[in-house]
Amino acid sequence: FLAEFIFKMIKYFKQFLDLCTIKQKNQFVFIVFLMLSGTIMETVGIGLVVPIFSLILDFDRFKTNTFISNYSDFFDNFSYETLVSFSLIFLIIVFLIKNLILIYIAYQNSKFLNSLKADIEKKLFIKYLNQDYLLYVSKNSAQFVSSIISEARSYAGNIILSFLTLTNEILVLTAILSLLIYLEPKSALFVLSSIGIIFYLLFQKTKKIAKKWGDIRLINEQQRVQKISEGFNLFKYIKVLKLE
Repeated sequence: FLAEFIFKMIKYFKQFLDLCTIKQKNQFVFIVFLMLSGTIMETVGIGLVVPIFSLILDFDRFKTNTFISNYSDFFDNFSYETLVSFSLIFLIIVFLIKNLILIYIAYQNSKFLNSLKADIEKKLFIKYLNQDYLLYVSKNSAQFVSSIISEARSYAGNIILSFLTLTNEILVLTAILSLLIYLEPKSALFVLSSIGIIFYLLFQKTKKIAKKWGDIRLINEQQRVQKISEGFNLFKYIKVLKLE
């Protein structure tokens, strides 16, 4: 299952890169870099929560920690209140930076997706204009309009956005699990196994349903555009021929 999933992800990723221009590829790399930065801040923030709460709730036990005891001379220079204040301020700064990075990631994602959508629409429009005339007249124009507008928006707004979100979540999950493995290996392996089983069951259960819903959505979208186009065309005829 894992090998099949990785193979499909690589295949879809290559198709995605083929659609991107050089500028868009650079944007994507920059977004991944931002995600890595956000992941690091997320991990640091989570890693700081337990020590800081330990410092607040049981200062004596905090000082006996193996890592902290190596810097006992440094901590002895500060009072309990000062250490707590500095620790909380540092934690707030870390979470503030993390959230600012997340906001900037959302902005870059929106900018990237709009650029990709516009580029796909342009490529589809040029492709339809250059195809055989008989093939063009054999299909309803609503199908072409739906493909250019709706499918490009759906691809960028749903598939690519979901891919970016999944990439970010995988990075965060990997970082958190790495931290857990370092701190508590047995619990981390149990969590990893549980997540893997749940993910496998959900993937097997939803992939056929998602494909079915996608086909239904495509048909309904084409029919919707067709009816709207035909409605406007009939409206013009009614007005021109004064049949209202």
